[in-house]
Amino acid sequence: MNTSMNLNTPEMILFDYGGTLSEEGRFDDIAAARAILGCADNPQAASPDAVLALWREVSSLAARRTHPENIGLEIPLTPMLRCVMARAGLTTSLTPLEIEIAFHRQNAVHRPMPFVAELLELLRRKGIRTAVISNITLSGEALRLGIEDCLPNHRFEFVVTSADYVFCKPSPLLFEAAVRKAGLLPDRCWYCGNDFGADVTGALSAGLFPVFLDPSAETEIAMERFKDSDFLRVKSWKSLASYLQTR
Repeated sequence: MNTSMNLNTPEMILFDYGGTLSEEGRFDDIAAARAILGCADNPQAASPDAVLALWREVSSLAARRTHPENIGLEIPLTPMLRCVMARAGLTTSLTPLEIEIAFHRQNAVHRPMPFVAELLELLRRKGIRTAVISNITLSGEALRLGIEDCLPNHRFEFVVTSADYVFCKPSPLLFEAAVRKAGLLPDRCWYCGNDFGADVTGALSAGLFPVFLDPSAETEIAMERFKDSDFLRVKSWKSLASYLQTR
């Protein structure tokens, strides 16, 4: 550990979701198509292969989203699923939230990242607030339920997603919305993520202190510089918990 580090303890630590809180595994579009059929009141109206083809077409078109300044724009999952179901002739009595979470639970394996539960328990004991900012097609309400599936013993204060706020990290807009929601100044918040471009540069652009989860790091924890700003690189959440334990 770099013993010269002397960071102020944050009032809140915000987390990315996929690859940070949860190991998502591989997206399974065949399972996703089954989930869509499973939400239908009339599943006999379309074959699994037909629903799969429609889902692949819609998701491929949605992936082409663009913005003149190369800022990612999120297309929420709910209208995509609504489009697939309508084109397949499927109807449902489920709410959009119920369909979202059913889809999320089926399309991949979701398991906690190593040592994240222990880190979150430490933050709870120390009174450090926690929340989530994620680039994801799920609404914040649906992602909250997905996180509770994965980490049932922790409650995040709120969950902010690009599906709810249009713009994707590294745009500062998601971070600014979250900080205002928390009622804090950016410099009282840390942001933890595993994607350097989205998470480190995005957090810095909004004035938050970034913590970069990098399992390939040569040291357990180290302060580094990026464009004249500091960020913390950690090899695992165990490394960060060990550091915070002493604060």
